[in-house]
Amino acid sequence: MDKITPIGKSNGKKKTWEKREESEDGSYKEIKVEEVSNGFIKTITEHYREGEEWEWETVKSIHTENPMEERSLADKLESFLKNE
Repeated sequence: MDKITPIGKSNGKKKTWEKREESEDGSYKEIKVEEVSNGFIKTITEHYREGEEWEWETVKSIHTENPMEERSLADKLESFLKNE
């Protein structure tokens, strides 16, 4: 499953986005982005089988722009140049 799903709204605007990729063995990788007052928090959780045990790893990062928003290369370059 490879889709981006808005899972939370505030005043009609999206505040949380989620994408989940599942494998046949039950493992998955989930990416969640939450909009906060000064940017976005991205959380990546990987849940997988290590031998007979299930393991998971979670990594969080902070972004000034929505990392799930698809933008053209020109838009990304323009945004980068404005920040310098």
